[in-house]
Amino acid sequence: MYRMTWVLITVAFVIIAVAWSIPNYTKYKEMQLLRAAKIEDKQLLEARVDHLKIKQERLATDPAFLERTARNEGMSKSNETVCKMAP
Repeated sequence: MYRMTWVLITVAFVIIAVAWSIPNYTKYKEMQLLRAAKIEDKQLLEARVDHLKIKQERLATDPAFLERTARNEGMSKSNETVCKMAP
């Protein structure tokens, strides 16, 4: 009789422990997915920052690159006339 009581108490304890930990496990998994997404976002932003630093360095040191970039943005020299052709 005592053995059966201890078995029931143990089973009840295990059931309560599992029921208590399931929401925490679900929350843990959600947080892991969020963390992975944030790490990926961080890597993409770091790559973009590196690209922009390289572009900034080229703009400061390469006059041909600076002029090409300015012209791509629609700028012109003060003594030039811009003519745009319709497609």
